[in-house]
Amino acid sequence: MNAFGEEVAYRAAPLSLLVSVVGEAQAIWLTAVWFSLGHYYGGIPSGTVGAIFLTFIALLFGRAMLATKGITMPIFIHLFGDIVVYSLLAMTA
Repeated sequence: MNAFGEEVAYRAAPLSLLVSVVGEAQAIWLTAVWFSLGHYYGGIPSGTVGAIFLTFIALLFGRAMLATKGITMPIFIHLFGDIVVYSLLAMTA
């Protein structure tokens, strides 16, 4: 649910509107920064390092969405990352 919800909120909806206004490259960057700022406080990973890391991951998500013209590929990439993060959290608990 996390991957689907975040991809719809942080990528699909804003990206679909921004591409026609600012172009593909700028739209991808804007949504990537938006996604990383959403994780800055309380997200995993959080803080400055987490936000920088997630900006670059989000660039991949945005490119995947535009290249495939759909939300399925970014959701699966995001889901794989979530599985890794939640598995590591479970192992350290």
